[in-house]
Amino acid sequence: MSTRVRRVALGRRLRRAALPLVPFTALALDVAGGGRIDRFERAHVRGARRAAGAWPTVTRMGDRPALAAMTLTAAVVSHRRGQPAGRPVLPVLAGMGVRTGLMLLVDRDRPPERWWLEEPAGASFPSRHTTCCALGLMALRDALPPSAAFDAVAATTIAVEGYSRLRLGVHWPSDVVGGLLLAAGVHALLTDPRPD
Repeated sequence: MSTRVRRVALGRRLRRAALPLVPFTALALDVAGGGRIDRFERAHVRGARRAAGAWPTVTRMGDRPALAAMTLTAAVVSHRRGQPAGRPVLPVLAGMGVRTGLMLLVDRDRPPERWWLEEPAGASFPSRHTTCCALGLMALRDALPPSAAFDAVAATTIAVEGYSRLRLGVHWPSDVVGGLLLAAGVHALLTDPRPD
């Protein structure tokens, strides 16, 4: 591949990644600095009294074992389709590394403990479960043949995963949005657009 072609490909990736990463950066800065969004959520978001129901089970789609299973499946499918098996793994590893670093850097506190319907771990921003679920499903999407049905199921799954974190009272809404934007940005930065 020529230097010019590489530069053009990098430029495309950067433009695609900017769509989610620019708002993510603004959100992260707001949350870290106690800005308008952070203050609004603290003043207006309330944890409702409710039973956990099936939400603790639903939220498992964003656990690390689920991410590992999706990533491994994507690697195997990629290999069987004649593509490098490591291709879907890199955005997942990078995304989780960036997320962990940001979680430690921002160190946002969770919603009040009286809202929790399960015990969370670590700081709140960005949502680990939402990031894991999105990265895993994006890896699978890249490995599989194009499918509008898969895209619809994946988008719905990510939305339900994010909602489960809110329903369980362990995240602010901006944590969930941040997790999705981060996953989309890292994925766009490290993968070539696929022809659909």
